[in-house]
Amino acid sequence: MNQRGITHHQQMQNMFTNANGYVERHKHRQEQVQKQKAFQMQRQKVMGMQRQKAMGMQRQKAVVGAAAVGEWRRRETMRVQKETEDGRKLPYRQSRGGISMSEEYKKTEYYINSKIYKAEIPKYKVCFITSIFADSYKDIDHVGFFNKNNNYDYYLFTNLDKNLFKTTWDVINVEDKFLKNLKNNIYKSRFIKFMGWDYIKTVLNKEYDAIFYCDGHLYPKDYIKWDILVDNMSTSDSEIMQSLHPYRKNSVYEECKCIVQSKKDSKKNMDSMISYLKKNNTPHNISMYENTVFCYNPNNVKLQEALKDFWNIYSTTCLTHRDQPLWAYICWKHNINPIIFNNINIRHTIHDILYNKTRQGFNNHSYV
Repeated sequence: MNQRGITHHQQMQNMFTNANGYVERHKHRQEQVQKQKAFQMQRQKVMGMQRQKAMGMQRQKAVVGAAAVGEWRRRETMRVQKETEDGRKLPYRQSRGGISMSEEYKKTEYYINSKIYKAEIPKYKVCFITSIFADSYKDIDHVGFFNKNNNYDYYLFTNLDKNLFKTTWDVINVEDKFLKNLKNNIYKSRFIKFMGWDYIKTVLNKEYDAIFYCDGHLYPKDYIKWDILVDNMSTSDSEIMQSLHPYRKNSVYEECKCIVQSKKDSKKNMDSMISYLKKNNTPHNISMYENTVFCYNPNNVKLQEALKDFWNIYSTTCLTHRDQPLWAYICWKHNINPIIFNNINIRHTIHDILYNKTRQGFNNHSYV
């Protein structure tokens, strides 16, 4: 017997009792773990079934929705088909706005007599022009394919082989007699920019109510209501629409300095431009316009005189290949007041609204 009065036999019995208790507790814990695992597996199974059910319902909704759209298109096709005189099935094509009429249907008497046809007849004869002149095709602005509005014409004027161009533009080679006396390719490009109206009339023998010009890395969007812009342009006696320069709306002299800073032309050339402006008493606060995109009426006599005067000074004095400072002077001299594109507060907003962009060439149009 030990000091606590516990016999050896009792000690051995207590040891076995404690061991059995440990085994029981361990067994109980194992059972709890197994129950927890079973519960988690059952929970995951239920959640998986719920997800599958939800996905199935989504797929069912998508199928039902697609069927509903298909049924609407079928009924719409049958409705229009019923309204035609001959009752034949009409071909349709899917467009951004849903079902649109095919060219074959547009030839039917029903369509010609409808309000839709009359609404689609353009009010004005319009063309879009751009110009790319270079020594090599690899240097130029990237031009590509785009959606055309078949009511309008699209001309790209160039000195390069037209077969090099893979584009939607109708590529036209400019005759050499119009270019031989010009200083370089930049001046050749400006010929189309400011005298394209004359070339179109005298060489292409075409007449237009409005011409939209854009730089070579841009192309017009097909869904713009261009007639509305022509309406706005026509409210001016000079019938030209442009956007004000976003940073230098009233500072032609400051623009000359910024041209040097941005390496668009040399300091020598811009000093010559400033001297010319001062010599002709050009005010400091005349309006400055962007010439990246603009539209005009090529038949406006007042505007024709201003464009001819610009080209005569630009091509003979060769003060600078930059056209914005000289054009600001010409507008002031001839009292040309362009209609301003509405709500244009930041640079290139008007380009984003009316035109899409491609990659610029000519080292991002840096020439110094």
